[in-house]
Amino acid sequence: MSVGNRPGAAGAYRPEIDGLRAVAVLAVMLYHAGFSLFAGGYVGVDIFFVISGYLITGIVVRECSEGRFSLATFWERRARRIMPALTFVLVVCLPFAWWFMPPVALTAFSKSLFASSLFSGNFYFWRLEGGYFADDSGQIPLLHLWSLAVEEQFYLLFPSCVYLIFRFARRTLRPAIIAVLLISLTLCAVAGHVAPSANFFLIPTRAWELLAGAALSLWPSRGDAFAARGRADDALAFVGAALVVVPIFLLDDTSGFPWPWALPAVVGTVLLLAFATPRTAVGWMLASRPFVAIGLISYSAYLWHQPVLAFARLISLNTPGTASLSGLLLLSLGLATLTYHWVEKPFRRRSFLSQRTVLVSTMLAALTMAAIGAIGWSGAGFPSRLPAPIAALAQARQAGLERLEACNDTSGAQPPCHAGKADRVTVALFGDSHAEALIPAVDALMNAVGQRAVVLTRPNCPPADNVGVMPNRDAGCVRFTHAAVKTILATPDIDTVILAARWPLALEGSYFDNGEGGVETGPRITAPTEQQRQQLASGYRATVARLLAAGKRIFVIYPIPEAGWSTPDYLVKLNRLGLPVTGPTTSYARYKQRQAREIALLDSLGQDPRLIRIYPDRALCGIVRAGRCETVVGGTSLYIDDDHLSAKGARMALASLTSAMLAGR
Repeated sequence: MSVGNRPGAAGAYRPEIDGLRAVAVLAVMLYHAGFSLFAGGYVGVDIFFVISGYLITGIVVRECSEGRFSLATFWERRARRIMPALTFVLVVCLPFAWWFMPPVALTAFSKSLFASSLFSGNFYFWRLEGGYFADDSGQIPLLHLWSLAVEEQFYLLFPSCVYLIFRFARRTLRPAIIAVLLISLTLCAVAGHVAPSANFFLIPTRAWELLAGAALSLWPSRGDAFAARGRADDALAFVGAALVVVPIFLLDDTSGFPWPWALPAVVGTVLLLAFATPRTAVGWMLASRPFVAIGLISYSAYLWHQPVLAFARLISLNTPGTASLSGLLLLSLGLATLTYHWVEKPFRRRSFLSQRTVLVSTMLAALTMAAIGAIGWSGAGFPSRLPAPIAALAQARQAGLERLEACNDTSGAQPPCHAGKADRVTVALFGDSHAEALIPAVDALMNAVGQRAVVLTRPNCPPADNVGVMPNRDAGCVRFTHAAVKTILATPDIDTVILAARWPLALEGSYFDNGEGGVETGPRITAPTEQQRQQLASGYRATVARLLAAGKRIFVIYPIPEAGWSTPDYLVKLNRLGLPVTGPTTSYARYKQRQAREIALLDSLGQDPRLIRIYPDRALCGIVRAGRCETVVGGTSLYIDDDHLSAKGARMALASLTSAMLAGR
């Protein structure tokens, strides 16, 4: 992310490269801020990779040709550019993490700090559930450092390889780089299908981007002066700009990345580096003062923006709006400017500290940060720093999320979960993760009536059979619902089926905004067409009809009120901000407006003595304050996040189901 700007044998400064850096960092910043217009802004990292490979290779080859290349000097230069600003940002993050993060989040932060300090953050985030596009990625302060790890791993071997090839087989340097580039690109294409997360984070499938820049730096036709060639250069520079800019607006979190959609940005960056000189229109624009000014601070801006955004989201009671996010980006640029002038520039001067001092001090800084991360990791986030009730809230949230993960059928390979201790299965709980959140209540109910329930749940998969693949649900969902219905119909002992789903997510294709500052976020989803809505509704009605025809008794759970805020996190924030810890409430009218289509669907199922409707909203809304839905009762959160019920919330929501089943014993 940070490298000098003096490519080629002549070592001439090219201001348009700093301008290109500005495009890259602004794209990433706007993406991480969540501006939907820039949903493909993560390609800025790919731009950085190509620039880095281009400049570093030019420097190494030039020094090799002049007989003055030294690994110690190379790493001194990298240490001066990378470590001071990185260490400074990490140190500033520590008190914010300690004070505002609940134990689970602080543990995760500590792990990422440990890994990032040792330039292995890409391995940590590779193994993290959801990876770069996880639902909560906007609240992970060090997520962006995965790319820095990729670069440093690349440069761990690359300069030595270039030096050895240059010394003993100079003519093979360019073919060797192109050969490795093609191997890496092939691995990327294959891994895009079989291991997408590894493909995104790991060096074998990312090296081709850096090598694309490296290959360009060795291309002889451009010449040392990079003199413009007239209209051809203008046209090729324009094509390069289009290939770089268009993906920023067209891609999103659902795009396959880096294969194949990193190709346009990489090719575009190569074209810009090769042809966008200040004598071209594109190069002139990139070399303008505003672009160059941002490009000069791009490394510090990259370091600062994600922690600033993440901690703001962690601290804020309400989801930051457009104005707040814009202000946070400006704050990041301001911090970057200060860091560039007061941290980056002084350490870059060779007169400021000796080579030995720089190498030793940066190594000690990395080890110190890693040690702090290891302590936080081993201390499990130090729950004792929080008041006991607040720590219990945070831990209950994590326990609830782990429970959701435990029984979600995503592969079909694991045996189904069960609720109740009886031997014979007589009940099926069928639906998506909102159904699974009901397990604690169903478990208590099963034990009360001496029965056992099989849990048939899959995330974002409403219990509607024979419905094709729709927006936001995959082919696995189709197979799952078909197998679940088949299991229920083929098991005579199952005489009762509980159906529950988060219908507005399926039918509306939108997250919940409670209108009072609680705005749910998550991966990009697509709203279904009216025809698709009708298809899903018809499939659900047909599924209910088949179950009734088979003699099953059906409990239909009406939509569960969504909170908008992650309630346990909200309560923790209140405590850490020194505010009274009182549970927020949401508008009952907002619930009815949001769920109108879904309630109409469930109402349309008709009347049957074996079809029993359960209304969670009647148990959760209007019970304390008229027109308001509760999120906390008796000091206990009714939710484990912004829409899934906690154990207490589930028991309250299903109180009428419990009464109905006990009455029918």
